[in-house]
Order: sequence, then structure tokens, then C-alpha cells
Amino acid sequence: MERDTARRALRRSRWRPAVVALMVLLVALVATTGWHMTTHLQYGRDSQALARQWDRDQRAGVAAARIAPLRAELRRLDADEAGWWWHAWPGGAGPGEATARLRAATTRVWDTATSEARSRAEAALAASSAFAAANAPDVTPAFTEQLAAWRIAVASTATPAGLDRLSGSIAARTAAALTQLAAQRAARSVPPASPSALLTQARSLTTRAQAGNLDPGPVPALADQLTAAVGGHGDPGAASTELASALPALQDLVTLNDQVGDQLHALMPSVEQSFAEGTPGGRAEAATYQGLTAAYSAARTVPDLQAVQQQAQGLAPSVAADLAANRCGHPVPAGHVVTLALAAQEMVFYEDGCVVSATPATTGRPELRTPTGHFAIFAKYSPFVFHSPWPPGSPFWYPTSPVSFAMEFAGGGFFIHDAPWEPDSQLGPGSENGMGASHGCVHIPLAVMSWLYSWAPIGTPVIVTA
Repeated sequence: MERDTARRALRRSRWRPAVVALMVLLVALVATTGWHMTTHLQYGRDSQALARQWDRDQRAGVAAARIAPLRAELRRLDADEAGWWWHAWPGGAGPGEATARLRAATTRVWDTATSEARSRAEAALAASSAFAAANAPDVTPAFTEQLAAWRIAVASTATPAGLDRLSGSIAARTAAALTQLAAQRAARSVPPASPSALLTQARSLTTRAQAGNLDPGPVPALADQLTAAVGGHGDPGAASTELASALPALQDLVTLNDQVGDQLHALMPSVEQSFAEGTPGGRAEAATYQGLTAAYSAARTVPDLQAVQQQAQGLAPSVAADLAANRCGHPVPAGHVVTLALAAQEMVFYEDGCVVSATPATTGRPELRTPTGHFAIFAKYSPFVFHSPWPPGSPFWYPTSPVSFAMEFAGGGFFIHDAPWEPDSQLGPGSENGMGASHGCVHIPLAVMSWLYSWAPIGTPVIVTA
């Protein structure tokens, strides 16, 4: 018996190291497989995120040829990763490092494309600004307004496609302004104005000055003198000369008033967007803008208007820089999100926390305010016809109203839609208390609504704040 026990102990001592070695091998195999599986799953997520980012970048204007090498590199990585289960024990560069390099390269491609597009837009803007400066006395208020809007847009537009569209628009509008200027100069080669023409111009400018709370200077009195002279109570020639010499100053005052008003109107959407986004400078910029509008309303002379103009020119780049520096990182849900700030009458559209676009809006009138809260788009229609739920005679009744696009976001008939009966110029702050105020819906420009209808699928969150 003692010999049998000894033999069994000897056999156990012989196979025990083998068992231990086998167990160690199994543990190592399980650990290696688990690590590779975790790495492979993370690689799959990273790979899909890169592909989605490239698709978004192409839609935003990055040339496919710029992204093609990145896609080719990802395909090569996909082929390598196909055999993830037999890769060696971790060590050296892995798929995580490779996808990190691709993300860095993607950022460089985007930055390069955006920088090049912005340079093209800045070149177009510089040419347009040079045209305006060289022809300052003859540039129309509308063009001055557009030039101010372009300056803001070039600084705040964040995609290559948007910047290239802007470049084309600047070039086309500047060419049209040049054609218009040539026609204006041709029209000037006419004989001196008759007393009747001078009186017509004086009455028109005086009316415009009074409507803008401006000081018309001596023009009304000189017009009265000319009227009396034409009636036989003086020298029409001398009275005409005096009135003709006074009219250019009043014309300059009225023109400057229009230009500053256009400048403030062009600046308003960016100020309201900054406020609605909650940028660091948004509240201060809104307060400054309100002060400028008050000063503009009180301005009566050229120096008054020039002071407002100078401050507005300083505010515009500040707002643009604030928007550009805070385009991403906003505390909204992931994916596509629509927000509406009722106080600013401004909608902002986000993708993964980054601002994609924004627009002034008009919301519900005092008796039928647009509700606040968290909602989601649950129905989309194109076209759509609104029928009044109120009977004729009700203060809320409205005629049958067709629109091109409508998206319902809250029960009870609350829609985001275009409103062909309300001019785009009336949208924005205060419009909820004006003639175009809605019955609770949200009006936005047709061009924005057309884009939003495609951009925002069913289920897109809509966040409405006071």
C-alpha cells in the first residue's frame, strides 16, 4: 500500500506543472481575446463616427477629393481589423491610435477647406468694400446695408459651402450695383432743375426728414420763398439758386439716416442670435444694440447719426467674433436640435451642440402666446393649408392660409411654417406684438423653412424658452 501511495504521488507531481501551465495559457488567451474584442468594438464605433463626419463635411462643402485619401486609409484599417481575433498581444500602435490620426487629419482637412473658402469670401468682400469706398456718394442705402451684413456673415459663416455661396452672392450683387451706378451717373447729365422740380424734391426730402425726426434745416423756408417767387412775389431765379444750394445737405442727412437704419437692421439678427445662444457677450451686446436704436431714434443731425454709425461699426465685429468663438459646446441634446428664444424672437439650429444656422422669427400674439417647454417635431407637411378654428367675427379668425412647409411640434396645432403674408423684414424682436403676430405658431422665412424641412426629421427636439 505504501508503494501504491508513493506511485500516485509521483504521477501527480509529474502532471501538475503541465496543468498549471495550461491554466496560465488559458488565462492569457482569455485576457488577450477580451482586450482585442474591446479594442475591435471601439474601433467599429470610431470608424462609423469618422465616416459620418466625412459625409457631413462633404455636405458642408469639403471637396470629395480632399476626403478620398482619408476614406482609403480607413478601408485599409478595416481590412487589417478584419482579423482582430488573431492579432498579437497588445503593444505598439493599435487601431485606436490609427483612428486618432485620422480624426486629426479630418480636422486639418476641414480647417484648410474652411480657411480657403473664407479667404475667397474675404477677397470678394474686399473688392466690394473698395467699390463702395470709391463710389461712396452714389452707393445706395440698400447696398450699404448689404455690405454690413456681408461683413458679419463672412466672420460668422462656419462652412466652406456657406462661404462659397457668400462669395458668389457678393460678386453678383457688386456687379449689379456697378451697373446701377452707371445708370445713375448717366441720368445726372441733365439740365439744371426747374423751380417746379426743385420744389418737388424739397417737399419729398422734408417729408422724409420729418418722418425720421431729422432737422430739415433751411429747406422748408427756402421752398416757401421759391413758391412765393414763382407766384410773382420775388425773383424765381435767386430763390431757385438758394434752394438748390441747400438741398444737397438735406439729401446727405436723409441718405445717412437711411444708411444707419439699414446698418442697424442688418446687425439685429446677429445680436439676437448671440443673445438666443447665450454667448458670453450676448446680453451685453443686446443692451448695447438697444442703446444704439434709442440713440438712432433721437438723432437729428449728421454728427448725431455719425456717432451711432461709428458705434454700430464697432459692435458688428464684436458680435461676429463672439458667435464664431462660441459656435460649439452649447448645452443642448446631441443630434439635430431646434431652439426658440421668445424674448429675442430668434430660432437657432444645432447639430451635436454646434450652431448650424439661425433666423429671426415671429411667434404668438399676446392672447395666444407660443408655449414654452421641451417638444419634438411629430408631423411634417408640404404644402399645407391652415383653416381658422375660430368662426368669422371672432377677433382670432383668419382666412384660409396656404403655406409651402409646415412642421407640427406641439399638440393643439402649434407649427413652424413659412408665412407668405408676413414680409421677412417684419420678423424678429417685437413682431410677436405686431400685425403679423401668429396664433401660436412660429413664422420663419421661406428660404430657411425650405432648408429646415429637409434638415429636421420627425423626432427632432424643439426647445422653446421665454
